[in-house]
Amino acid sequence: RGAPSLASLVGAACVVRLVLLPAIAVPLTAVAASAGLLPSRPMLLIVSHMQSAVPSSQTFVAMLHERGESELAARVSRIYLPQYAMSVLTVAAVIVLAIQIIEGAGMAVPAAPHDGTSAHL
Repeated sequence: RGAPSLASLVGAACVVRLVLLPAIAVPLTAVAASAGLLPSRPMLLIVSHMQSAVPSSQTFVAMLHERGESELAARVSRIYLPQYAMSVLTVAAVIVLAIQIIEGAGMAVPAAPHDGTSAHL
């Protein structure tokens, strides 16, 4: 059997980064918060949960370009691009899940201000 196809690499990268990692990190974050290891600040907890569902960083691609590995950087970018498109769904799903977890723990999630001012959360 030869090298895996680009489609299988993209699929595997998306599943691992955007599905498997949040499936592990969200419960761990919830346990850490309920054990008092994280501050009881709802917005901080939402961001902590959300960080597990964002796509991989472009830092690796930039480092490859810097080293003159432009062809490899282009190949890696083809794996990253679908992650960014799919992350719209995974980030939204994790935010909804995080709000449910936080509200289930009895913490109030602050509402956005309606008067156009920024809230100090």
